[in-house]
Amino acid sequence: LGTDQKAGLAGAFRVSSGADIGLPDVGSLFKASGSVTVMVNTTLEDVTFDLPDSFLAIIDGDELPGFAPAERKDTNGDGKIDEKDKKPKASFTVFKARPNFDGTENTEREAEVYASATIQAELTIGGVLELVGFLQIAAGTDPSGQSNLTVKGAVSATIPLLGNVSGTLNFNVYVGAKTGVVGRAALTIKSTNVPGVELAGIKMLEINTFDEDRNVKSFKAKTKTYSTKDGSITVFDGFEENSEGNPIEENIVIKGRGGFKIEFKGIFTVVNQFKFEGNILFELGGLSGAEPKIELTVFAELKLSDIGSLSVQGDFRIDRDGLVARAAVSVGSDFGKTIGLSFEADGTIELNTTGRAQNLKQAEVAEGFKLAIHGKVEFVGFASAYGTVSIYLGQNGFEFLFDVNFRIANDTIQVAAYGAAAIKEDGIALALSVSFEADIRVASIEAAGTLVINTTNEDQKIGSRTLTKKTFILDVKGKIEVLKVLNLDSSFRIEVRDDYWSLRFNTSLDFFGIARVSGDFFLDSDGMFDINVSGYVSLGGGGTGLFGDFEFHLTSGYLLDAQGEIKTDGLGNKQYQFKLKVFATVRAKLFVITLAKFGIKTEFKAEGSGEKLIVFNVKVRIKILFVTITKSASFTVGTLKLPESVYLAGSKNDPRSFNGGELYLNVGPERAEKRNIGLKDANEKANESY
Repeated sequence: LGTDQKAGLAGAFRVSSGADIGLPDVGSLFKASGSVTVMVNTTLEDVTFDLPDSFLAIIDGDELPGFAPAERKDTNGDGKIDEKDKKPKASFTVFKARPNFDGTENTEREAEVYASATIQAELTIGGVLELVGFLQIAAGTDPSGQSNLTVKGAVSATIPLLGNVSGTLNFNVYVGAKTGVVGRAALTIKSTNVPGVELAGIKMLEINTFDEDRNVKSFKAKTKTYSTKDGSITVFDGFEENSEGNPIEENIVIKGRGGFKIEFKGIFTVVNQFKFEGNILFELGGLSGAEPKIELTVFAELKLSDIGSLSVQGDFRIDRDGLVARAAVSVGSDFGKTIGLSFEADGTIELNTTGRAQNLKQAEVAEGFKLAIHGKVEFVGFASAYGTVSIYLGQNGFEFLFDVNFRIANDTIQVAAYGAAAIKEDGIALALSVSFEADIRVASIEAAGTLVINTTNEDQKIGSRTLTKKTFILDVKGKIEVLKVLNLDSSFRIEVRDDYWSLRFNTSLDFFGIARVSGDFFLDSDGMFDINVSGYVSLGGGGTGLFGDFEFHLTSGYLLDAQGEIKTDGLGNKQYQFKLKVFATVRAKLFVITLAKFGIKTEFKAEGSGEKLIVFNVKVRIKILFVTITKSASFTVGTLKLPESVYLAGSKNDPRSFNGGELYLNVGPERAEKRNIGLKDANEKANESY
């Protein structure tokens, strides 16, 4: 002994890895192996041994706690680390106080006389779950008075397809006439290796290899009960914890199941978009097959932004390709409340991250995400809707399917919509078939048609229909019945494409069968319009009475050639036309014989550009029995100004034509009057750019 060393015993040894650590095997449900390291120190101080180099090859990879590899130091005090310093040696230290249960130095304990055993164990659960860590084993008695071994410690594991977990366990091991294991482990998820899936929360591993319930001391769990189609189910909802955040140990009853289970409480995130918060039951039996998989039963809330949450209850599966899920969905009372909606609905949710269609519990699940909700939606204070709305998320983004019926004003007005929509990065594409019915005191209305919207920069395919980019179309046809005697048939179409829009409307009215009037109206963003009204009047019956018809047609638009192309003046200036036609006849009949007839007809047409005289050619025809009188006359009533042709430049000698060569701008006092635009701008300036 040195002058500063105390007498006593200090040393350590290890039973080799893979040895029996005193815990029995329980069939394939529980197996234990590992190594035991014993450390003894009665000196009340750290004792360090320098290890010969010949020892290093023997202990390589199996170093005891307290081992320190060789490290060069400044041993001669010259401030340098070089060959003059003493050659370093590896060392081993027996600590002055008992080590932590994982064998590392416990710096918080005072020096003491001790002998400790550190157990590094491998526990295999059900042949599929391997827990590795450091354990403490103590003999004890359970609440029923039966002797047992209490096993506590820190463990970690990698669960195939699921990820890495770590935590603490508290098992009771029984040896004797009835050998078995009962207890719980609290495991925290460190990472997952499932494509597109993340788990954040705590797991409970619960084991009871006996068929009967057992009363043991272990971690106390909180529970939550869910209603199911078969009754109810109670699941793990986290551990009761002390002030330091560690699970509380109490006498608890663990039901006999002849096996083990894993339950989860936390957040389950899929493809970074869908967060399920709640409880999961894991079934790991499929990990031992040729195609390993994990089955899950999920009870959770799916939160959708600020709209609210959906209750999800159903089956999930994880395998090497990803996740597949199909679950029932119920809509909570708070869902949609912030945006003025109230739901009485349920539905289904499907998720598939594998890249292809999969079968789950005899149901086919398509790739991507689908949420189908069917039931009633109340637009608070306005209307209610019944039907189904389905939401898809796949490679092409979000898509919606609608099959709903709206009821407004105490069901006096009903609107039905069926179709689909797709949400893209640069807009939305929508195609809907719509119908409208209203029955109010004085009138009833029935109408049906289509609504097409594509705000994106590309043509989009919705179902079998291709929607042209930058398009809006509303096309509706229907009828209105007033007081059950006036019948009005109408159609309406508005179309928008890029910067162009057009409106077309036509209607017909039947008045007691005495008169019928029909009309067409067209207007577009270029200022073109077409109005056509015609009708028929019948006062009488049986071939006796007054009968007449009339027509009014007014149109203004581009002048077209025989091929339907817009005519120009040869320099690109479009040509226009304006037409007006009026026609009317009245006939007096007696027993089918026409006694008298009066007719009037006039029309006016202007084509080209610039100012045109308005000249009406009127023709009147009167017939009484066998005498016919025809008169014609022309009336000039004013001028009509069609859009002028614009000539901004031309040749030197002709400002309104150009056949090549130098181009002259029509500016200045001599040429400005030839261009037909901006004639009063005397002090104009011209800028040239190329």
